[in-house]
Amino acid sequence: MVALIEMVGRVFGRLTVVRRGQNPKPSASNTSAYWVCSCVCGEETVVRSVYLRNGRTQSCGCLHSESITEIQTTHGMCNTGAYKSWRAMWQRCTTKSNISYPNYGGRGIKVCDRWKSFENFYADMGDRPHGKSLDRIRSNDGYAPDNCKWSSRTEQNNNKRNNVFVSIDGRSQTYSQWGQELAIRPSTLRERYIKTGSFQPNFIKGNKMQTPLPHAGIPLTPVKSSKIMAIGHCPVTEVLAVQFFHKGGPGNVYHYQAFTSAEYAAFASAESVGKHFLAHVQPHKEKHPYVNMGVPSAAAATEAVAP
Repeated sequence: MVALIEMVGRVFGRLTVVRRGQNPKPSASNTSAYWVCSCVCGEETVVRSVYLRNGRTQSCGCLHSESITEIQTTHGMCNTGAYKSWRAMWQRCTTKSNISYPNYGGRGIKVCDRWKSFENFYADMGDRPHGKSLDRIRSNDGYAPDNCKWSSRTEQNNNKRNNVFVSIDGRSQTYSQWGQELAIRPSTLRERYIKTGSFQPNFIKGNKMQTPLPHAGIPLTPVKSSKIMAIGHCPVTEVLAVQFFHKGGPGNVYHYQAFTSAEYAAFASAESVGKHFLAHVQPHKEKHPYVNMGVPSAAAATEAVAP
């Protein structure tokens, strides 16, 4: 039998050994000696002899609690949105067990040296605005002050590295951004673009479209003409909108497809809008198939003569 090492009076960290204690779980495999210790905080605790000697236990538990409190109150912001975003950033870039690591740290996305300190991160980014989260401007670069901003969920979705951008009239946007601008579902725009290379509907029969364009709200500008009341144009979908007079008041609006910005500029600047329409729009129904969109206001006439 191993001789008992006398421990009474010895000090280990915050603990002073007072007397021999009872083994809480004695068994053939657990014959260790236990000691009752007094902690500087005033509490007593029973500690296994080997844990005192190897330094594993140095207090009744108050030392660990104080250490955690000190860590959490270094900057006093552990429960803020900014701190949670900073911590999540570190985890997905450095912790291999994190579910997001393959898309971040796993593909080389790193956090700059300056942002190893939360205080520096907060000095650069400030408080996290409501409804927003940390976003990288260039999705293939790491986290750094010149590449990060607070973004909404929609803004982040538009900045994904697997997004498809569609360029029309020199402007490049995602399907979601075009859909928001044109008030058309992104899935509808995507289907049209894949099939036709444009956002124009692909359901034409004869000289007329079978279904009106879903975005009827093209702004109209009044013109001087005895038959035409106002005209408008959407450069993205290349749709010309023409509103005719009916019995002296506003009549139906017709949409003409495949009408380019150049054609509209010539139409709008013509000396006689009516004559230009009769010469360059009405005779070309195959090139510019049309649809009657109806009267845009409740006070309008019921039926207009088709152009």
